[in-house]
Amino acid sequence: MTQHPVFVAGSVFTATVTLGIIFVTQIVCPTQTASLGNKVSEVVSENDSLHRRVQSLKSAADEQRNTIIRLRESYSDLRRRLAEAEYSNLLVSGSPYPVGLGKVKVGDPISLLEKYYPSDRIKYRKDGRKTLYGQSEIFDRVTYYFEVEDGESLITHIVFPLNFDEHFDLGSDQKNEFLLSRLVDSLGQPKDWGDGYYSWECRMGGNVFFEINKRYAHSYIVMQTGFRPAGWPE
Repeated sequence: MTQHPVFVAGSVFTATVTLGIIFVTQIVCPTQTASLGNKVSEVVSENDSLHRRVQSLKSAADEQRNTIIRLRESYSDLRRRLAEAEYSNLLVSGSPYPVGLGKVKVGDPISLLEKYYPSDRIKYRKDGRKTLYGQSEIFDRVTYYFEVEDGESLITHIVFPLNFDEHFDLGSDQKNEFLLSRLVDSLGQPKDWGDGYYSWECRMGGNVFFEINKRYAHSYIVMQTGFRPAGWPE
């Protein structure tokens, strides 16, 4: 029986479509899916590799920072020990006066400053004090306070400020520890007034007062016997 041309064409179209669907679903799609899967795997692998590299770089940077911190701490400790070694004999034994600064003492006439030290290093202030500059590397700005007594200007107290900044990079606590240690080495154990206040009675006359982080930071004061700084504990 001869089939009508329309039915034949329809059958051919249906077969063609069916073959196309089979080709697409079973050959083209799986191939593209596999290709995309491979590309996704490559991207994921590259991302994992980049992540590991970033983590590695972060670890290396952290290690470098830790190394720098350790080196800075070692450097600071080395400078502190160097300072202690170089200036271990900062004060004359048994004396409150630094080496090279013991010629003019409390109770002396202020005029002795010009006698023993260069006049161009001495600055006069109208409020009853004179400052000696540059006579010592460590105590490079020593201030002498004086009052007129019986027509003569006598030194009542002297302030010795510690200057490490140009020579050694010491922290505030280290400066205090260093200065207190040198005073103890020279004068013995102090009277501890509490709250960072210390004092010594000197055999050669006068008293020494040292305050940690108070008005005279990193300094100590030599005063005439019977006197003490204002605000000192009772």
